[in-house]
Order: sequence, then C-alpha cells, then structure tokens
Amino acid sequence: MTLTTLSHCVHADEKVPPPNAHYDKTNAPTLRQNRRSIAEDVLFSFVRNTPSANAVEALKNLNCLPKKVVALGNLPDDSLMPPYLPWDNFKTCLLTYYAYYLHFEGLVFTHATARELLIYVFCGTYYFTRKRVLKGGNKEKVTKEMPIIHGLYNKLSQNQTRSLKTIRTKFKTFFTLIAKKPEYKKLLGDKGVGEAPEEYLVAIEEGIRGYAHDPQALTPFATRSAAEYDKVAQWRKRACYECLCRVVENHKACKWFSCTWEYYTWRLDRGITFDKRHWPLCQQSTKFFKGKVPELKEWSMSPSKNKRKTKRKRMDMSLVLSNKRYDAEAGCFVDA
Repeated sequence: MTLTTLSHCVHADEKVPPPNAHYDKTNAPTLRQNRRSIAEDVLFSFVRNTPSANAVEALKNLNCLPKKVVALGNLPDDSLMPPYLPWDNFKTCLLTYYAYYLHFEGLVFTHATARELLIYVFCGTYYFTRKRVLKGGNKEKVTKEMPIIHGLYNKLSQNQTRSLKTIRTKFKTFFTLIAKKPEYKKLLGDKGVGEAPEEYLVAIEEGIRGYAHDPQALTPFATRSAAEYDKVAQWRKRACYECLCRVVENHKACKWFSCTWEYYTWRLDRGITFDKRHWPLCQQSTKFFKGKVPELKEWSMSPSKNKRKTKRKRMDMSLVLSNKRYDAEAGCFVDA
C-alpha cells in the first residue's frame, strides 16, 4: 500500500475533530464491551486505547520514529541529502500509525470512521499538559494544544534509551573482543551484509541478555523462562544494540524532533543491521546460543510443584441421558 493511495486530500468543508473529542463507543467491538476494552487513549481521546497501543508497538518494532532533519553539523554529499531542508518523516509515521490502528480496530479504509480518523491524525490536535517551574520554586500545570505527531513522538520515544554507564559492564565480553580484533567494529553498521563470526554474535547476545534483570529494558517477564525471554519485543533488544553502537563509535544522540542527516541515517543503518543479523537469532536465542552464552539462574529454577487436586466424582448421567421422568407421586423415575 503506497502513500498516494491513503493520503487523499481533506476537503475544506470537513470538520476536524476537536482536541476534546471522545471515542465513539457505538463502533466499539461487540465481543467484549467492558470498560477496559472501550477505554479511550490517554493522550488521544478520539481513539481507543487497545488498538492505539498495539499500533504504537508496531511502529516501535519497525524503528519508525518521527524525526526532523535540519542543517546542523557536517553535512554529507548533496547526493545523499533530501531535496530540501528541513525534511521530516512525519507523514510516513502518521500513515503507518493510521494503517495499523485500522488493522487492530477491525475497520476498512472506506469506513466513515476511518475517514474521520484520517482527518484527526493529520489535522487534529490534543491537549498536552506539563508542569512549569515558577521563580519561587512552585510548579503550575500548563496545557497547550499540540499536533498529533507531538503526542505520537512521546509514545514512541518511551524506554528507547539505555543507561550508557552500564554498557561496558553488560557488554564486557564484546569490548574485550574488539580490543583484540578492532576490525569487528565495521560489522556494527554494515546493514547485515555478509556473515559475522560466531564469537561476535555470541558477545552481542551475551550483552543483550545482561539487560534481562532490568524491567524497564526487557520487561519483568524476561527472567521467568527462556521462552519468555525470546518473546521480548524487537524494539527493546534493538535499543540495547543501538546504545552499544553509540558508545563504541562515540556517537552522540539527538534529543527531541530535530536531528542531523548524519544521525538520522546512522540510526537507520544500525537498526537495519540488528533486524537482519541479530533479530532472527534473538527469536530463538535459547536454541542457537545454547551452551555458548550463560543462561540466567532464574531459568534453571524448577517451578513450584502444584498440589494434587482431588478429582471430583462425576455425576451418573445414565438417568439424564435415558428417556425417563421423575414421578412425584410414586417417588421414583418412570419411563416417559
């Protein structure tokens, strides 16, 4: 599906939903209409919480983060630059979010609600509240109307960074390896071209597995079992790899929307490298790295044995299945 098939123009007579517009509960799924299933999104009150959260999770796995490229720092060749500056990928991010939301909501593009949602995503606003520190040290809440891309960036940037202080501790084996073989540094951003040596892959996996005890990095479920560790979302493990590349290559991160073209392409190249080379192994890490990477102690702990449950005696269904009725006067079952 291309951008031109979805980005049809918004007519002037169509009204944009206001920031305080609420989700239309009449279009909610009919399977489970409880408070949780039809709850509104925390930031975007016009959409439902569950499909919006699933759409944001899908964008994180795709490494689709809104960025605005500005003319800062050393620029590469003109052939690699966008046709004009500043340039941003806001349209791609909004369309991807819109398409995934319709998928999880169960709507088609020709639905009337889908049309309203398209206008809301591209032209709508939401109320953004933050605390401002006054001169006396007191704080007050300030509410502003911000575009949807602003709130989408806040959702996509959550838990995307890792502490740079613990990188050398988590990836201790990897730093020892590149000290002996500096040529391995080129593999960090080669977009997954060619094959990497096994010792290199093992060192990367050992470092990522070191974040299993960090609930903010790989969720609290990563230490339950090896199967739960393999189910950790793709973007969570990619963030660990990206911070490793930032430390090894001494690359500074750009905060908020604005970034240089160098950082934008650098981040995409490292994401592609992880997705092609390391993510297929992370999905079945317990099989590929068995005996090569030390497993967590929590994985080897046997679960508590369940107490034996006494089996309930089954009811004799012979009387129920047979063609008999109960005669109250005779006090027994008789043929019907």
